[in-house]
Amino acid sequence: MKYKIIISFFIIAIIVGACLFFLFSSRGYDDTEYGKDLLWGENGVEQNDSAAFVEFEKLVNRGNPYAKYFLGTCYEESKGVNENYTKANELYKEAISDLTRLADKKDADAQRLLGHCYYYGKGVEQNKVAAVKWYRLAAELGNTNAQHDLGTCYHNGEGVKQDFKEAVKWHRCAAEQGMEVAQYNLGCCYYNGEGIGKNYTEAVKLFKLAAKQGNVNAKSILNKIGK
Repeated sequence: MKYKIIISFFIIAIIVGACLFFLFSSRGYDDTEYGKDLLWGENGVEQNDSAAFVEFEKLVNRGNPYAKYFLGTCYEESKGVNENYTKANELYKEAISDLTRLADKKDADAQRLLGHCYYYGKGVEQNKVAAVKWYRLAAELGNTNAQHDLGTCYHNGEGVKQDFKEAVKWHRCAAEQGMEVAQYNLGCCYYNGEGIGKNYTEAVKLFKLAAKQGNVNAKSILNKIGK
């Protein structure tokens, strides 16, 4: 009987441990990648809004703080579920609370998503100055998406004084990490001489890099200029 009790406790401990591992191993930003691919049809994954919604809902139920933002997007944009702005706003507000806590611990992914919340006014009053603050923090930590976002803000003068040189700086950072839209944007800066001297050869080189990754705008401009 004594051995049976010990074995029973051992089995229970394994089951509980497995459940905890399953729960906490689904709480990182990387766990949202498949859902995002489904949502936007990226990385060779066929777009499927319904499957994306199910994936994000599953992650939210497991306590993933980043997934709340994307589930909110599903409700806001009617992706795999009926449009529900109230539910979307609730999820964004919950996400902001979790993301702020993580962002304060120098989590670049959380900082970037928090920047998005302020930039677009998701679950909070729109504040592009605050958005730039969070984008910058994430960009300085090497977050490629945030580097692109910050470069765009500088280029358009949103939340910060327009500065083409700073735009070039941050677009270059993202482009060097292989981000196709940043490669295209940096190519445009060279092509138009914004923040850097005009350089047609460098512009074409960057457009080709972006086009090779499927950037539609890069393909269009290359076709237009006969390259």
